[in-house]
Amino acid sequence: MMDFKDIEFELYGNLIQMKNILSYYKREDDIIRELINCAELIKSKKYHVAVVGEFRRGKSSLINAMLGLKVLPADVTPTTATINRITFGTEPQVAICYKDGSMETVPIEELQNYVTKRTEELEARALRIREAVVSYPTVICQNHIDIIDTPGLNDDESMTGITLTLLQEIDAVIVAVSALSPFSEVEKGFVTELIARETISDIIFVVTFIDQVDEEDLPRLLENIRKRIQQMTMAEVEKRYGDREEIQRKAQRILQDRFKLFAVSSYQALQSFVTGNRKLLASSCFPFFKEELYKLLTAGQSIHVVERVTAVIHRAAEGFDRIYREKFDVIEGRISGLENALSLTKTYYEEQMPCLNEQTRKLEDSLEELLEEVREENWKLKAPFCSELYAVRQNNPDLIRQAIGRAAEKSIQQGEARTAQLDDRVEQLVLTALEALARRRQAFCDTVGPLVAGEITLAEPSHWQVQAEAEIGRMKRDPFQFTDELLPRVPRLEHCNVIAYIEPVLFQSVEAVWEPCRAFVQNALRVLEQSITVDDDWEKEICASLREQLENAKRELLVCQGNYELHRTMVLGLMDSTENLRLQCTNAKNEGEER
Repeated sequence: MMDFKDIEFELYGNLIQMKNILSYYKREDDIIRELINCAELIKSKKYHVAVVGEFRRGKSSLINAMLGLKVLPADVTPTTATINRITFGTEPQVAICYKDGSMETVPIEELQNYVTKRTEELEARALRIREAVVSYPTVICQNHIDIIDTPGLNDDESMTGITLTLLQEIDAVIVAVSALSPFSEVEKGFVTELIARETISDIIFVVTFIDQVDEEDLPRLLENIRKRIQQMTMAEVEKRYGDREEIQRKAQRILQDRFKLFAVSSYQALQSFVTGNRKLLASSCFPFFKEELYKLLTAGQSIHVVERVTAVIHRAAEGFDRIYREKFDVIEGRISGLENALSLTKTYYEEQMPCLNEQTRKLEDSLEELLEEVREENWKLKAPFCSELYAVRQNNPDLIRQAIGRAAEKSIQQGEARTAQLDDRVEQLVLTALEALARRRQAFCDTVGPLVAGEITLAEPSHWQVQAEAEIGRMKRDPFQFTDELLPRVPRLEHCNVIAYIEPVLFQSVEAVWEPCRAFVQNALRVLEQSITVDDDWEKEICASLREQLENAKRELLVCQGNYELHRTMVLGLMDSTENLRLQCTNAKNEGEER
């Protein structure tokens, strides 16, 4: 028969192998973290035993009696407001661990000033404490076993919440049941929940306050408590978990096959320690309880590690295909993304100039529409001349010249305003074309840019657009002006049809505005063309990078597919090996109990 240390060694090896297999497919996963935690558990051998129950069930007094000293505060009213962890230490001391990560060491006799809620001030302090770690040289804790005192259930909602949260890291539970109020509905529901928790391997029931029961009535009382616990809890397990066979089996083991019920008087035990009264100690039933508890915890500690490892190995084996599929999905997703990027790159560069030509066509069409619009409004520049000349009531050349001068000033102001407006509209048309090209390039860079490896760095679209906009902004035009003299070159101005002479000049002046506009647009198109081809030199390098990565991804997929069957065989072998080790350990424990 294998020694338990040999079993531990093989279990540790199984955990590491399973972790390495799963890590090949996925670096981070909850099941991988569980495997690592189980490996650490084998090394540390830590075993956490919580003492739980409703308030006023004597939990703290029970732990004090186990220590042989009144260390934890105990009273007839609910007092425990924090988690109190009892761990082995050569010297008695208390470490107060706060929720903010700080810690302070206090004398053991000062513990009650930190972990109770007898006053508002003490309760406020307790709320800032995560747990109090009491180091004490007790035999029960010397083999890496921690005893944890919890706030009472039904004390208040926050205290119950603390206890329920703590159970996530508990391996075994001691349930304190009062002889004066044996096993309530709340206790039934709580024990049912304990049985359903996968990490909890064992539950021990301790009936407290037996010193307050007549000695001749005690056997009958204990038998009634035993029946209540078994019958009420089994019925509740069936009600809640009738479809969960594994929980049903666990309930059968804990409540029937290996039911553990002890009866003690913590008060008598503590009194006997102070007075040295052996008879009182015997009446407390504490020596028998303590001895049996030590055996149960040390035996449970060993089998718990094995069962915990077995459960995690089984979950890891069940999760192997999921993790494998996730790895495949990642590789296949990368292959799909690279193939799409190659296609997008080809399309992007093929459509560079067609896109620019399309924007050019739209821009020129818009310019022609603007030109027609402006031509239709030429009469607005003629209006000041008509108005001023109409106001001249004498056929006097000087008055006519003055009227033409005033009208010219007004017409130039209108022409300048109109031209400025026109410039804004033309510039907006150019910028709209720029933005359309920028959006196209942005989409390309967003999709392809992150996939390109090596020294290739596509220029930021925002930077590229800013440069183009700045270049366009530097393009200026000349002020609006008339292309010819407005005064007719005739001997007798008063006999000339001035309006007929001025109209062609106004028309030519408006037409002249379009020359710088057209030049502006041509320069803008040149800037656009230079801008959108800023990365043309990278086309071959981009495609080469994407193709190289694509080939690597396809090779990785083939390797992963080739390793799957091999790894699956290894996973099934590790699961069988772990199950065999568990059976060896269980058989050894059963043989020890029979002896």
